[in-house]
Amino acid sequence: MNPSKIFVWNVRGLNSTARQDSVRSLVESTKADIVCIQETKMEIISRQVLLSALGSSFSHFSFVPSVGASGGILVAWKHDLGPALSARVDAHSTSVQFQPAEDESEPWWLMCVYGPQGNDEKIEFLQELRNIRAACHGPWVLAGDFNLIYREEDKNNSNLHRAMMGRFRRALNDLALKELPLSGRKFTWSGGGSSPTLCKLDRVFCSVEWEDMFPNCLLQSTASMDSDHCPLILGLGDLLHGKGRFHFESFWPQLDGFQEVVAEAWNSFATRFCPLETLYLKLKALTRALQSWSQKKIGHISTQLALAKEIIHQFEIAQDNRQLSDSELWLLHAPKKHSLALSSSQRTMARVRSRIGWLKDGDANTVLFHSQARYRKRKNFISKLVSEDQVLTSHEDKAAEVFEFYDKLLGTSEQRDISINLDNLELSQHDLADLELPFGEEEVWNTIKHMPSDKAPGPDGYTGRFYKMCWTTIKPDVMVALAAVHRGNFRNLHLLNTALQTLLPKKEDVVQVKDFQPISLIHSFAKLVTKLIANRLASKLSAMVAANQSAFVKGRCIHDNFILIQQTAKFLRQQKQPRILLKLDISKAFDSVSWAFLLEILQKRGFGPRCRNLISGILGSSSTWVLLNGSPGEELFHRRGLRQGDPLSPMLFILVMDALNCMVEKANSEGLLQPLATRNIYHRVSIYADDVVLFLRPVATDLRMVEDLLQLFGSATGLKTNIQKSSVMPIQCSEDELIVVQAHLPSEVQSFPCKYLGLPLSIRKLTRAQLQPIIDKIAEKLPGWKADLLNRAGRAILVQHVLTAMLIYVATALDLPPMVPKGH
Repeated sequence: MNPSKIFVWNVRGLNSTARQDSVRSLVESTKADIVCIQETKMEIISRQVLLSALGSSFSHFSFVPSVGASGGILVAWKHDLGPALSARVDAHSTSVQFQPAEDESEPWWLMCVYGPQGNDEKIEFLQELRNIRAACHGPWVLAGDFNLIYREEDKNNSNLHRAMMGRFRRALNDLALKELPLSGRKFTWSGGGSSPTLCKLDRVFCSVEWEDMFPNCLLQSTASMDSDHCPLILGLGDLLHGKGRFHFESFWPQLDGFQEVVAEAWNSFATRFCPLETLYLKLKALTRALQSWSQKKIGHISTQLALAKEIIHQFEIAQDNRQLSDSELWLLHAPKKHSLALSSSQRTMARVRSRIGWLKDGDANTVLFHSQARYRKRKNFISKLVSEDQVLTSHEDKAAEVFEFYDKLLGTSEQRDISINLDNLELSQHDLADLELPFGEEEVWNTIKHMPSDKAPGPDGYTGRFYKMCWTTIKPDVMVALAAVHRGNFRNLHLLNTALQTLLPKKEDVVQVKDFQPISLIHSFAKLVTKLIANRLASKLSAMVAANQSAFVKGRCIHDNFILIQQTAKFLRQQKQPRILLKLDISKAFDSVSWAFLLEILQKRGFGPRCRNLISGILGSSSTWVLLNGSPGEELFHRRGLRQGDPLSPMLFILVMDALNCMVEKANSEGLLQPLATRNIYHRVSIYADDVVLFLRPVATDLRMVEDLLQLFGSATGLKTNIQKSSVMPIQCSEDELIVVQAHLPSEVQSFPCKYLGLPLSIRKLTRAQLQPIIDKIAEKLPGWKADLLNRAGRAILVQHVLTAMLIYVATALDLPPMVPKGH
């Protein structure tokens, strides 16, 4: 029998009947097979204590005695798991080796730890971990109260021992350990009181080999009234498998017979009256043909690899005793050659699913790609949702909650009581006549050539690689379908305009649907249409959008907005006059855009009737299935909003947001907002997608004007500002002035540095403590366990990728002190 759940808890004393009853109740409710208890406060653990605390099914155990009434560790497991192969007891841990039910599987180690309090003892504890690992080989999982953190975000205040954090991180890297993410909780320990210190002290780490043995493990927490630590439950098979769907494999075009299968399936289907229906049905027929061909040509890769390995093994055994015949030698070498090809295909599949786009196939072990894919799946797994104080844990209840939320958000169009007179905003019109032109064959092919080859596909399963490799065959039907859409034939566009929407957690402790980031995986044809429009529009945006908007505009970058705000804030501080920086929180911005307002703004900016009609047809025919842990829910039909993941959506969104910019500038130029300084400040507002920052005087007239502007903008566009979730950063403001601010804008008052566009925005020189989150983030991208799975070139690419993509981004905008490496 293999274990299904491991229960981990710092119980703060197992030396009372009441506490033993509490532990037993929790263990029975979680149906755990293995229990790891820390801080037993017992020098001796007897079978009687085991029976009282865990029940009669737990008959095997190992323990570390307490020192007086301090410390103590217990690991116990059910009788069905059998005796341990080996066990050892050390100063701060006990380790137990288990044999899996499959005899041929490698034994694995479970270590339960209770980290000491003193700094000297902590250093000894980290060395103890190294010593144990040197003696205990094989798959390894560590669980317990480490009494250590290695990231600033693991604590809710700045009282940190940074040197100890660095030692802990180095130990984790030396031991090639990776942390299993905790679902639904950010901290595991509370210090009590009205403003308690919160920490993540209780954790589970594992080796890559152990994760390979239990790929569907999931770490969750449960509540307890008896300890200041929350109990952890490590389910070894809790991750649900989503419904399998078709996925165009990137290695298929390299196989013999691929093009013939595509051509035969594509051309065997009769053309229908509607070109959109024809394309839809041909893609469906091709899907069935490719699935059948792949099964016959390749089969299940893992099974074939295992079979080839066994054949090779048997012939090598025979070769030890006699000389093999020519036919036997051929049978020995053929599986070797076949297994190399299969391994290459397996590695390619794993790389694509891992979403590690910066590594080539040969630069990393397949295990790295599998591990990264599992990490993404585990991190994004939604184990529970909270709705109106009700905790939802069943898949059906969670799916119903997700559908209800998004159907109300996307599937309902709000009635507009107010509209904006765009003529008064003096919006410039542009010559956009070329957006009206039909899609040319050369234009379409150039767009396809520059599409990402292996990005996550939409519901049809086809990627950019498919269009590139099969263009000769599919071109006539795709071009006819594009021409039909351009002419305004949208009757069957809904068949090719579907999407799967994934939900990504914005932070660690997400339990409400509104706190997930939705990303749409759009049907390949709809994505091609919007990409064609986006390519035409891209070169014109810089002339249409003000300089204080840099998102999605060619030739501008995110640093432009950050530096604009940083320099303005510093200048205003030097003026020694009271001002405020207002950071707006626009609720579900992309999902809330009013289509009516969007079409009004497009007409005002110069979009012709054919292009507006095309955009309207794409929006009106769109539908989505929201994925919950890989399984699609009910289909919902869009009535507002823009899909994140659609190439055109960001451009349309910034055109909508430009109206807000124009409204603020109009109020500024007409004296409805008081000047910020005697010297001209060219932009009092900065807009990067839905990140909006605004500078104001803390006076009632300006505050009322901004409040009215935001309310008008929200009512007309659907982009409503949540003032309560917005934040105010005072610059040289008195308490009385802040009272005035909060009377009109009841937002949270914060202090500099604040986070803006992923960076700390400060009006003073940043300290090391304020830069620690950046250091932690960079270090997280370079964990020790990855190094073992990369070759030399892969390790160099990983370091280069992290330094260029992250550190240089930071160094460009911030003046970093010497203690932060600058990428050279």
